[in-house]
Amino acid sequence: MKKIILLPIILGSALLLVGGVVFTIAVVNSTSNNSILTKTKKLDDEAFSKFDIDLDTSDVEFKVSSDGSKKVVFSETEKNYHTCKVENNTLSIKQVDERHWYEKIMDFSQLSMKVSIYLPADNYENLKIKTSTSDVIVPHDFSFVDADIKLSTGDTTFNANVSNSINFVSSTGDYHLNDLTAKTIKLESDTGKMYLNKVNVEEDITLNIHTGDANLTAVRAKNLAVKTSTGKVNLTDVIMSEKINLKTDTGDVKFDRCDAQSLKVDTHTGDVTGSILTSKTIFFTSHTGKNYSAQVIAEGRFDITTHTGDANIQFLDR
Repeated sequence: MKKIILLPIILGSALLLVGGVVFTIAVVNSTSNNSILTKTKKLDDEAFSKFDIDLDTSDVEFKVSSDGSKKVVFSETEKNYHTCKVENNTLSIKQVDERHWYEKIMDFSQLSMKVSIYLPADNYENLKIKTSTSDVIVPHDFSFVDADIKLSTGDTTFNANVSNSINFVSSTGDYHLNDLTAKTIKLESDTGKMYLNKVNVEEDITLNIHTGDANLTAVRAKNLAVKTSTGKVNLTDVIMSEKINLKTDTGDVKFDRCDAQSLKVDTHTGDVTGSILTSKTIFFTSHTGKNYSAQVIAEGRFDITTHTGDANIQFLDR
């Protein structure tokens, strides 16, 4: 009986000893690898107009160089660093992580890691960024032909004009698009929120969200399509030349001085409220919600479908 009792005690002690050794190694290696190093890559002699950036935990920010020079400044560690090269008219930046698994357990240096790209304010071609937990910042000083950003939990602040398409995909990151123009915009997110302010689009805006909210202010385009599950849709001064199509599950929809030739809102338990600039003929369908009483006969059409939600819409031209 004593041998049976002693066996798990011996085994447990051995595991604790091994764990202690691994922890000590991790702490020692983490201490030696947690020092943030600053390195600069000068690019004045390099010609490029495209960007291919592949990062893991490093934030990335575009900045206007005060003297017109071109360079990339890296904040990194000895074993978690970046490579940078120009090839085929493309600036390629990648993050390389050579740490062992036990070093990653105790390494929190990624909180300070960053890639800062200093360039003259100019027009560039394609911007491609792929990250995991990084934040991305692109100011209004730059413009691109296409912008494609894919990330997991980082936030994106994007203020640059794009002559063709903006295509962003994220998991939990928020989007902030401010004071820009584009031909088309397509944003996808799981739990992130979307903020569009002073955005002018030649054709369509498509927003797909799971639980995040969509907040649009002073937005112009041909068509707007928003699809979300539990998120809210808040539109202020949003005017489409053709259609607005909004679909939610439990999220409310609010209009404030918005308009389009035709509008369609489909929600399960959310309410539909707010103001529209010009009169529309209302087609309201609800199972248990409050019926829309002020029917208006006009050339434009406004379809509202709810299950338990209410509808209260005001037309400002009446």
